[in-house]
Amino acid sequence: MEFKALEKLIGHAPTTAEVNTFNCIELNNSLICCLDYKRNCSTVKYCSQQSNAFGQVKCFSKFSLGAEVKNIAFVYLLECCAVYNPPSTSITAVKHDDGILCATDIRDICRNCIYIEIVGEDGTLQCYACEFPNKIEVDQYLV
Repeated sequence: MEFKALEKLIGHAPTTAEVNTFNCIELNNSLICCLDYKRNCSTVKYCSQQSNAFGQVKCFSKFSLGAEVKNIAFVYLLECCAVYNPPSTSITAVKHDDGILCATDIRDICRNCIYIEIVGEDGTLQCYACEFPNKIEVDQYLV
């Protein structure tokens, strides 16, 4: 599954590659961990083909393809729902996209998010990717 996602990202199937896999990264002053780490910090917002997308990180890998080195996040896609998604909110309704795994360059990750699942009284599952709206702001007295 990861090999196909990598092949799609780099545009060809590598004949040989040196791979190192890791569970956590610190990016933009945030800790992002993979799903196996059992913390709610695996959901990310990232740039995908000139638009923003959400996903949950399966793992991070460093690939050495000859002289080229790539730092990759393997991400399970979270599809944005059209039901509730006003443009000015930091909460985005999402749904799992049938376990589709994609690879993205770690530099394309914009920020980490919180993932929330709510089960309604009728048993329906509602999922949300929530951004921290004041992540960049810093109170001058707390610095």
